[in-house]
Amino acid sequence: MKKITLSILAILVTLCASSQGIVFEKGTFKEALKKAEKENKLVFIDFYTVWCGPCKRLDREVFTQKDIGDFYNTHFINVKIDAEKGEGIKLSKKYEAKTFPTLVFINSKGELIHKKVGISKNNSHKDIADLGKTAIDSEKNQYGMDRRYESGERSPEFIKAYLLSLKRQENPKWKKVFDLHVDETPEQDFLNIEGFYFLIDYAEVNTRAMDFIFANEAEYDKILEGKFYDLIFRYKARELSLLKHSGNDKEYKKACTYLKEKMGVGYNQLADYMEYTFKISLEKKVNEGFILAIKYAHKYGPKDVSIFKSVASWVSYSEGINEHVFNEAAKLMDKAIELDKENKISYLDVKAAILYRAGKKQEAEEILKKVQENTPENKRVGLVSSYVKKQFK
Repeated sequence: MKKITLSILAILVTLCASSQGIVFEKGTFKEALKKAEKENKLVFIDFYTVWCGPCKRLDREVFTQKDIGDFYNTHFINVKIDAEKGEGIKLSKKYEAKTFPTLVFINSKGELIHKKVGISKNNSHKDIADLGKTAIDSEKNQYGMDRRYESGERSPEFIKAYLLSLKRQENPKWKKVFDLHVDETPEQDFLNIEGFYFLIDYAEVNTRAMDFIFANEAEYDKILEGKFYDLIFRYKARELSLLKHSGNDKEYKKACTYLKEKMGVGYNQLADYMEYTFKISLEKKVNEGFILAIKYAHKYGPKDVSIFKSVASWVSYSEGINEHVFNEAAKLMDKAIELDKENKISYLDVKAAILYRAGKKQEAEEILKKVQENTPENKRVGLVSSYVKKQFK
């Protein structure tokens, strides 16, 4: 009778744990490895820090979900490790957890099987669900893909998947894999829209691949229906930003010189964009930076209305904004509506968020009500105004 009672209690504990999401181990890292060996499971490690906002959101909104808990508790020994305390300092270095959250899967020997750096804001539940499934797939996890590459697999489909996996993990090996693939592939194979997007995803400035893109500007611009420089701007702005934030000023200046030579007058917009983004993100002169951003929007926005929304949305999310900046950002949305009436609701959404942040809550609520009435129910979760209201109320 006693054994039956204990068995029932064990089942109830398991069911309760599953209903509450992922169950994380309370013991040491070595104890987790021993348990993984005994149960023939991988260890899932959530590397976090106490100041990491996305880490807290995962804890609150994703790790607590029943379906996530059911899967992770079944397939993994789950461990949370503070990367800045105790044994977490050494372990985070070993598994190169530099950005948080970093999610790592290892075997009982401590060997890396799979890894994900960071998490998306809008689809984090799906990210975590898919991540777990990939980690146990010996063909698709990083360990398995490394073995496939080392054994000589080189199909274009595999290379694309492998590069994407390496880069998402911030593994520098992707550069060598990419360069070798470009060298081994006939140039003609890249002279199409798929080839362009593949190259621009990985080609860094001052490389043969980037030289090839610019050398074939006319053909690519035709294929891309005149959007060649728009796409160069988007991808190279991201690269310049990463270089600047890394503190490598020498490489940043070399990259700017290269792009100025290749882009000509088109480089001016990129330079203006980098100026205001660095003012905000690096110098922390938020209001001064956003005034530059608003001027940038008025200068370049008329030919691309999305710039208005991009700048105004950033204002709505940011801390330390003064009344003048809020007012000017709201005017950007009025200008966007004037230029693009078909997407009025989208711009009103952002305007409502700005007004809410500016303390004009009644006016914001009235606009938000109109926005929600004109937005399908399944799309309302993506509204800027609803998110801002939730974050700042």
